[in-house]
Amino acid sequence: MAAQTRIDWTAFDLSLWQPFPVAFVASPTPPQPKQAVPMRLELLAIATDEDKVLSAVLYDPSTHKVHRAQAGSVISQHRIASIDTSGIDVELSGRTQRLSLEREVR
Repeated sequence: MAAQTRIDWTAFDLSLWQPFPVAFVASPTPPQPKQAVPMRLELLAIATDEDKVLSAVLYDPSTHKVHRAQAGSVISQHRIASIDTSGIDVELSGRTQRLSLEREVR
């Protein structure tokens, strides 16, 4: 007769499937403040048309173009808020900046 092999049933006393660990939920990071876009327009001149409406002549170095714009116009995310004979007010990212005509001193 053949010898009987004894089975050690304790070898099967283990968990084959482990439950997934509780997911780690990271706290949301606060949004980063928007960085201000730098003012890139250069005021070259203030001009008038036949109806005496003022317009600004501006150079945009990012596109290498010269623009003629009236109040309310938008050039490369810059909105021309107002124009007077000494300069313009430009709105960018919620802030207003004044660009004035520079006079050369000789």
